[in-house]
Amino acid sequence: MKTQIKTSRTILPAPLTHEDIAKRAYALWQERGCPQGQDEKIWADAERQLRIEVDDLNTTERDIDEELDDIDTPYVPSADKRSITSL
Repeated sequence: MKTQIKTSRTILPAPLTHEDIAKRAYALWQERGCPQGQDEKIWADAERQLRIEVDDLNTTERDIDEELDDIDTPYVPSADKRSITSL
């Protein structure tokens, strides 16, 4: 998942590719002791894991954008508080 798409403020991962899933599936297959006959299950597990990771990244990016929007809002002190210079 090295490819990324840049939007106005957020960098989102590109859609999952066959190669992304194949790499994860191969790693899972090795971690599980190279079992025979579980190709489809391991492939599905790899795809599910990657989709969860992409969703988590997108959620995190949305949270960051919301925080940045709050920061971009200028601070305006309320009228009933005296400023330091008037003391």
